[in-house]
Amino acid sequence: HDIYARVGIFLGFVHYFQSLCFYGLGHINIEIRAFWVSYACVGVIAVLNCLIIRFEIIPSNSNKKQYLRGCQYCGVLAVLSAAIGMSLDFRVEFDPNMIALSWGFVFLAHIFQLLYALRLLEVVLPDTDLDGLTERLGASFLPEGWTKIPSSFSHVYYFVAPPTKLQPGQNDLVREIKQGGGGAYDEVLGSTLKGSSAAAAEAPKESDDYRKFHDSMPQFAFDKHVAPWRLVASIQFALPCAWCFLILGTIVDVIIGDQALVTAPHWSRPPMTRMSLAPHELGTPLGGPWAAGDKPFIPEQMAWHEE
Repeated sequence: HDIYARVGIFLGFVHYFQSLCFYGLGHINIEIRAFWVSYACVGVIAVLNCLIIRFEIIPSNSNKKQYLRGCQYCGVLAVLSAAIGMSLDFRVEFDPNMIALSWGFVFLAHIFQLLYALRLLEVVLPDTDLDGLTERLGASFLPEGWTKIPSSFSHVYYFVAPPTKLQPGQNDLVREIKQGGGGAYDEVLGSTLKGSSAAAAEAPKESDDYRKFHDSMPQFAFDKHVAPWRLVASIQFALPCAWCFLILGTIVDVIIGDQALVTAPHWSRPPMTRMSLAPHELGTPLGGPWAAGDKPFIPEQMAWHEE
């Protein structure tokens, strides 16, 4: 749980910075209309995200095959592709060739995002053939048997692992919480399961004797929880699925038009309004049974524009 809590914090930060880049592109290009600022401001955030990924993801298990090695940096390339695409789409003059080129950068940004999400999913999955890290001075160390962890984050696991063995009279809080019969548990509650706390720790968790003498244990000790890696991997797995859906939706937009499924912005209609029932309200919001421009507008129809 501690390991994947650390991985979850990492995912939260990188996804926040990545989304902040796209938000900055939309805000600066659409509202501020500042060409160079869109590259400068978003570029700084993208570099920050790249540095965090560089410091956090360091593959350390030579036995694990890396299918998408280096694709964790595709997120930065996606931001750059989106920035170029928006610059072409919001250029001063209309040019069909530039529109087609901007669509190419749109697809490129989506593909980079898909590879980026798949790479993050790959690195958060636990290693099945990790034998632990060699113990050396000043380096991280994983106890033997810790195989269900992602090795790419092994250098940033800053927590104290439980001891592999105990000397007589020593207590281990982790075992006391999990098993309820190790350490000073029996001394405090007066349990005498076969006369020693060591025997209590070795008793099967699901046996009748274990439940009989350890009814005061926390309830979660008997529950079947979902493995932490499954929770984190499930969340990350949703992102590649979402990007695949967006790529398919973008292909549909190219074929039928990007405003074919929603009402397009109109000079005489305020935003966030649905289409009107024909033949009414075809002119301005105050209405008229004819299309805009077919007949001169009367002053009452121009009231909305005056406001």
